[in-house]
Order: sequence, then C-alpha cells, then structure tokens
Amino acid sequence: MSTVYRTQTARAEAGRAEAGRADVVRDGNAERLFRYRPGPDHRHYLICTRCGLSQAVDADLVEDWAERVARSSGFADVRHTLELSGVCPDCCRRRAAAT
Repeated sequence: MSTVYRTQTARAEAGRAEAGRADVVRDGNAERLFRYRPGPDHRHYLICTRCGLSQAVDADLVEDWAERVARSSGFADVRHTLELSGVCPDCCRRRAAAT
C-alpha cells in the first residue's frame, strides 16, 4: 500500500502542465483521497460528510486569487488547497425522511 500512496502522491504533486494526474482531497477523518484529474489544472471538490460523494466545483476565483498573491509576493511554485464539505441533497432528504 505504501507504494500505491507514494505513486499517487507523486502524481498529485506533478507539475500543473502535465495532464492526467491526480488531485488530493481529505475526508472527514483527514484521510487522503485521490481523484483522477482529466486535465492539466487541479480541481477543487465539495465533499459530502455523510456518504463521501464528491463534486468538482468551479473555483476560478480561488485560482485567480492564488495567482495574484504569488505574483505580488514574489514567491515561486506557490501551491494551495481548498476543502469544502457539507451534506449532499440526497443525504439531506434521507435525514429529513428519518425524522
């Protein structure tokens, strides 16, 4: 298993210019989950804390902000993480039906 995690971590840390890599998200227990990245840019996800469903979200504002901060600070190779979690619509309906 450690070889699998090392490989996936290397894919996630590979340069943004390379397509077909992986993105890392954390579940409710802070465990790493790897998601396939179909294009060259990493993605951000909204993750259900009950069932684990993940949905890619538009994060252009975050990406633009991170690029501006990097440029204005003079830092190079700036990386960022953004984790959004909540309860998906299906889990909300199941919870409401159970009460």
